[in-house]
Amino acid sequence: MERSRSGGFRGPIFDISALIITYVVGAFLRLIPVKKYGVNLLTGDPLIHYWMTKYLVEHGHLPLYNPLGWHPWSYNPMDILPDMHYYISALLYKIVSSVSHMTLYQFVVYMPAFFAPLVAIPLYLLVKELWGRWPAFVTAFSTVTSWAYVMRTEAGFFRHEQLAIPLMVTSFYLTVKAMRSSELWRALIFSGTSGVFLALAAGSWAGFRQLFVGYPLVLAILLVLKRADLRDILALGIPPLYVLLLSFSLPNLAFRKEYVAMEATFVWAVLAASLVYALLSYRDFKGRDVRIPAAIAFVMVLAVFFGLGVYRPLTARLMRVVFPGVSLPKGNVVETVAEHAPGSTITTFGYLLIPILLGLSLLAVERWREKVPMLILVNAITSLYFAESIARLPPLAAPLSGLGVAYLTFRLQEYTETKVIRVRRYSRLLSTRKTSRSIGKIISTLRWPILLITLLLAMPIFLSVYNTYNYSQDFVLGFDQGWRETLGWLKNNTSPGAVVLSWWDYGYWIQLEAKRVTLADGLTINSTQIRQIAKAFSGDEEELLDVMMRYNASYVVVDIPAEVDNLGIGGKWQAIFWIAKRFKYDPWRDVRDWLRYDAMRYFTAQGDRVYPTYTLLNTSLYKIALSPFKNFGLPLTYFRTAFVGKTSGYSEVVVVGIRR
Repeated sequence: MERSRSGGFRGPIFDISALIITYVVGAFLRLIPVKKYGVNLLTGDPLIHYWMTKYLVEHGHLPLYNPLGWHPWSYNPMDILPDMHYYISALLYKIVSSVSHMTLYQFVVYMPAFFAPLVAIPLYLLVKELWGRWPAFVTAFSTVTSWAYVMRTEAGFFRHEQLAIPLMVTSFYLTVKAMRSSELWRALIFSGTSGVFLALAAGSWAGFRQLFVGYPLVLAILLVLKRADLRDILALGIPPLYVLLLSFSLPNLAFRKEYVAMEATFVWAVLAASLVYALLSYRDFKGRDVRIPAAIAFVMVLAVFFGLGVYRPLTARLMRVVFPGVSLPKGNVVETVAEHAPGSTITTFGYLLIPILLGLSLLAVERWREKVPMLILVNAITSLYFAESIARLPPLAAPLSGLGVAYLTFRLQEYTETKVIRVRRYSRLLSTRKTSRSIGKIISTLRWPILLITLLLAMPIFLSVYNTYNYSQDFVLGFDQGWRETLGWLKNNTSPGAVVLSWWDYGYWIQLEAKRVTLADGLTINSTQIRQIAKAFSGDEEELLDVMMRYNASYVVVDIPAEVDNLGIGGKWQAIFWIAKRFKYDPWRDVRDWLRYDAMRYFTAQGDRVYPTYTLLNTSLYKIALSPFKNFGLPLTYFRTAFVGKTSGYSEVVVVGIRR
């Protein structure tokens, strides 16, 4: 592929200006929540990531256990959480704090807004090399400002994506550079550097698997088509090899045994096949088809992993990503987690899907046989598939699928340039003799380019930015008043060693804001314990009291509107009862049967309204949730209301203790 002419504003000035515009607009959109809600973290996962980074900054190493989480077992955070995320964040904070008085909390709130837009740099350089400066600018700008990418990189959303995705796109850019290098030593340098960036991403976010498997998948296709050369093997094989080697020593990858994970078996097999392919191609193999011994090596590696049973099966979470339609066991926790719910590319990408899909279609039709377009298409299509299968992955798909915008811009630019040449001819004619016919030809010639650029690029990108701006307005940071009051009460009115039982969503809140011990939190690493909590909430008071006694818990916390939905049929009670196996039918996959049979056990319909039945009102969850309201609900027998947190005068959170 040859780069197109950029047409005006050439050179470094254009590059720098384009990147500055993209970065500033991207950062501005991400800072909107801070302007509206103050310098606060999003409640949830960012709290635990802030705690880990804070511990590293203060002690010089990561903690070996979390004293407040998953009582009484706890866990080693280094084994579970992404180590590289904290080391990189701590290093950046040290640099920033050396020239400013910013606190660590302020830093982690602002960091996503200023780091995530950096993806524009490798994305711009990649597209510039392939198709020119204007496609590079349009692609970088549309990606950085799209809600698909912004949604999990807003200020306050201190999570993995802000770091990992720029690292992954840099790896992708360097891999393309390696594939296009004319000299092997350059390919080796680029692929090795790509491997470093992919390894850093692997230590920061589980989404690294997109490229970890995506590179070998493209390499396998090239081997099958007998089109792979040593340069391709280096470019596509070295980065995943780096990750495999790192997974033996990096705590979070070693704990998960990534080197023998189900997806890693495919990577090992492709690497073995490519090694055989390269060696036999170098020796000429007496004119025989080198794909046959390569295929034998591929099968043998898989046979070793599966035959000896040393592989690690896909986790329920990964199974949900790869096979969205798979039926998970009844009462599974994964299906109830909002981040693991089915995604919606139409909602997250919006109108930007128009140039993305058109560009990818054109690329597939016109250049699918070329190696780099094949790499782009495989990763763009699979990333869109994963974005549709799980709600947390659109940010990963944004830059990879955004290369469709790049190719569409490139083709429209080529089409426009041919028309501009004709316009120049008419302009020369006008300079000698001005005729209405010549002017009409100029207008007619430019009509279609202007119309296509407006409809296929300008309008979708404008609407995408507009939607991002509106969505950012509703990105709430910090705690509601009711929760602030509740967490403050727990911190100031309970003993330091008090154990608090709540649904897992609120575990981090209680641990890190109230400094109290919890039984479960957002890591959801112990499904058995979560199920015990679910059974306690969905059963009668005796079941709840039994769990409290066994775990030496003193208080129970319930979020009234979130968990019982103001006595509506929605709310987290569905997830709680599902995990407790109180339902026969899945409330998300078998909605009709669930409404017909399960829901009717807990709600009764009278006209257009539904009311909770005695069975539902007698559960611990509903008794506690309704305890602040006099003359409503059933009285508590073994528990007493200890505190009620209110927002705008309405009861939001209730804390109950065991009646003495």
